[in-house]
Amino acid sequence: MIIGVTGNIGSGKSSFAKRLHQNASLNSSILLDADQIARHVSTNNSVYRNWLSNRFGDSIFDGEELDRKKLGTIVFSNPAIRLEIENAIRPHIRKQLYLECEKARPQTKTIIIEAALIFEWYHSEFYHSIITVVADIDQSINRAAIRLNVPTETITKRYGSQLSQFRKAMNSDIIVFNDGTLKELYTQADYCWEKWFSKL
Repeated sequence: MIIGVTGNIGSGKSSFAKRLHQNASLNSSILLDADQIARHVSTNNSVYRNWLSNRFGDSIFDGEELDRKKLGTIVFSNPAIRLEIENAIRPHIRKQLYLECEKARPQTKTIIIEAALIFEWYHSEFYHSIITVVADIDQSINRAAIRLNVPTETITKRYGSQLSQFRKAMNSDIIVFNDGTLKELYTQADYCWEKWFSKL
């Protein structure tokens, strides 16, 4: 069983996914983070790195390391370029995600994947169930700004580049509302596991 946990920046999807994973630990569940997989691709995939170098020049790298801050500035300042970069990295992330899932299957019957762009990347068919975490937009922006230590204006721009959380929710199997405390979010994760997944 592959469970996808999605939501916009600052929604609390990471906290929810980790708590769900704790509940599923008796089933030896595996938690995968699409952002970490993207980092792996950016660091290790020569095809994608060569594409970045050809497209933006070597200034996008700090030695061998990809300058993520510089790339982020490019991504969120121009929607056309953001789409171009997403189209370039998407197949590599998908391939790596499939590989990680295949590697995990002999060890567990439950794989939880935290991924912000499940619907944006038309990837929903990969999951047996999709949970969307939604939250007040201003609260989400403030949370993310504090966590990432960046101005709220930067997060607002990133938030605006993502698919509406309500459209995500409409296409999900389960919707979680995160306008309360972390403890309340954990309670919802516990209930969600017990109600929908523990007997599978």
